[in-house]
Amino acid sequence: MIQLIMNPSTVQNSNGSPIRPSEQLDPAQILLLHWGDFMCWCWETWNDYRVANTECVTQLTATWLYHLQLGVDSAPYQDIHNPHILLDKNPSAANYAFLQVLHRSTTSLLAARQNAILQESFYVVLFNACRAIDHLLRNQLVCGAKLTGIEITAKCLLGVFVLLRSETGDNGRLQLKSTILESLTMVNEEAFAQAINDTCEDKEIHFKERIDELILQSRRGLIRSTESEQNLSNAQADEVRLVLYLLLRIWHSAEGRKHVQRQPILNLLASLTNRLLKDQIASPLAYNRLREAIVTGFCILDTDPAGTPIKSPKQEDVWRFALNAGCSNLVVTSSFSHHVMAVARLPDPLTCAEAWNHLRDTMTLIFRRQFLEDEQAVALIVSLGVCGALLRLLYSDVSTERFVLSSPWTMSFCVELKKILQGEMEESENDYFHLLKRQLISIGPVLLDTT
Repeated sequence: MIQLIMNPSTVQNSNGSPIRPSEQLDPAQILLLHWGDFMCWCWETWNDYRVANTECVTQLTATWLYHLQLGVDSAPYQDIHNPHILLDKNPSAANYAFLQVLHRSTTSLLAARQNAILQESFYVVLFNACRAIDHLLRNQLVCGAKLTGIEITAKCLLGVFVLLRSETGDNGRLQLKSTILESLTMVNEEAFAQAINDTCEDKEIHFKERIDELILQSRRGLIRSTESEQNLSNAQADEVRLVLYLLLRIWHSAEGRKHVQRQPILNLLASLTNRLLKDQIASPLAYNRLREAIVTGFCILDTDPAGTPIKSPKQEDVWRFALNAGCSNLVVTSSFSHHVMAVARLPDPLTCAEAWNHLRDTMTLIFRRQFLEDEQAVALIVSLGVCGALLRLLYSDVSTERFVLSSPWTMSFCVELKKILQGEMEESENDYFHLLKRQLISIGPVLLDTT
């Protein structure tokens, strides 16, 4: 029935051929895709590639994914509404169905490297498949939903990322890579380690070689734009940022450090730092995102227990990027706080004093609940690291300690911290200050005793 309704001519029997979803649906196809739990039943029934006619269900899934978000010009009843309801009924079965789409997509991307042409519908299906997987991983992390096959999912995502070509100005490819990265951050350490090993052993993907290629292309683009004194476009900035974040995600894994060397990441960070010092970026947003990537990068590389001290670029340049970001930038502040706690050598006392003021102001904003509602959860998480960095700066040298203890702003900071620890700011209708007190219950008294 499925083959008859979905049109047998559109169902590819070869696993090596690109997936071509049915872009325009007839009434029977619309009914099939919208009919109750039919898609969920298909995913549960054909949950093994050895079952007959699995490729037909893969084609059906691709068409379902294509019509998740077709656009404003789509015909009536063409779009699939509330897909999360189906995804949450059997996450593991849905994940396996999307894995079949990713497997076929990986094969197609490998062929595209040999000048095979892929239609835009292929990328729409791939993007929506990655978005659906992102939803499943998020539910597994936040809600504790059971999800099997995570290591295979991560392997496919890593392969797709390094195989994707990003044409100039192609925001769709960049959004796809960004979704993949977001999904990879939600994969647990054990599954990610297995995924890295399996990807590196894959003879077709050549993962390590493609990682080196991505680093080389990113550095060439940065150096070329610096020499020609041209502004770095938003698309170029995002491409470099996403490559760097992929490297950092791999390096953050103990198993990943066995396959990716530290020095090439440092070289890319150094090139990016030198490029930002030229201050020739297309937009302030791109500049801010690259600045976040630099500070985050050095934070992660500095916390490597087996790593050697970083000598290039100058430490002061990295600190200047962080301090210029403003005390309300929680992403930069979080990374900078961990960098301060992990780095072997702190800069001169004046820079340390500036850093103390910067981090103290961030904590003051957190104490006063001055962040938007969407950022308050991040602020609570960041608060512990910021207090740890404040302690490290306070113990850095006598000059910094003298400056901090003599500042009237320090006294104000201590008063607000004491109110939090004593529960004077807690509100019955909101848990914000209660959670903040729990975060600081151990380190807060130490800060008060020291200051």
